Amino acid sequence: MAALISENMPPPGKPAKETLEMMLALGRCKDAGRDLAKHLQALKSHPYVHSIHMHTPFLWMRKLLWEDATALLKAVVRLEEAEITHGGGSVSAIIGVYKVLEEWDPVQAMEAAAWVVKTSRNPWAPFGWRKTRALFQVVLKTSPNNHEAWAQLQEAMASEEKRQVLAVQKRQSEEEEAAKKRKMLDEISRRIHEERVAVQHARSDARKTLIQALEKISPQERWEHIAWDDTRPLSAYPDTFAQGSLREIMNLDPHTRERLFIKLRELRSGPWQRFLIQLQKQQWEPGGTP
Repeated sequence: MAALISENMPPPGKPAKETLEMMLALGRCKDAGRDLAKHLQALKSHPYVHSIHMHTPFLWMRKLLWEDATALLKAVVRLEEAEITHGGGSVSAIIGVYKVLEEWDPVQAMEAAAWVVKTSRNPWAPFGWRKTRALFQVVLKTSPNNHEAWAQLQEAMASEEKRQVLAVQKRQSEEEEAAKKRKMLDEISRRIHEERVAVQHARSDARKTLIQALEKISPQERWEHIAWDDTRPLSAYPDTFAQGSLREIMNLDPHTRERLFIKLRELRSGPWQRFLIQLQKQQWEPGGTP
């Protein structure tokens, strides 16, 4: 049975020899000029170039010379900057290529990273994290060599990670405190609601008791209560109380009649206003006699 994959075929993710040579030539040329444009044009419609992304296997690069590996990285950056490759941003092939260099020699990779940061507009390149790139840009201003750059970057990343952990812990603490406060306020709100309901029921029961007591006393005593009760308006009494004879009213003392008249006159509608009209039709005046 014939082998499905020839021993001469490149491993998965590795371009054919001719394609690799074209990409290395693109990576080795100067940052600008006719050669750069010529190499970009040669790869513009190449299938391999359009297929690469962050998760494309690039481990085969470890068999290249370091100079060729960095040239390949530069080629990928230039292809992305020319908008020839697809899947930039956080899934850029630059990230996958640089990861191999970083794992291979993290100190020496600092020089390649510096070139990428200078050349690529992709904020995720080459580290895969916008924050790491921002930290590295700060490190580049103070580090004199690759060793110092790598050490400073590791320190900055450790400091940033610690800051993020503390920020997460603070956010969690604030969220827990907010949840505790919400629970406390909800409990207080529930108790207040229960109190209001209890007060409403108590008031309702108290009103029923008052009305029952007023129904049992004489009309004169009831009119005296209504006239001198300043805790509630006439409308708080049952409509059935808004009736009676003129003689009942005139049996009240003058001050009580005056107070009752004032209360009746303040209402513009309803049974109490109709009761006043009824009394006035009988020629009632507060200070008069029946």
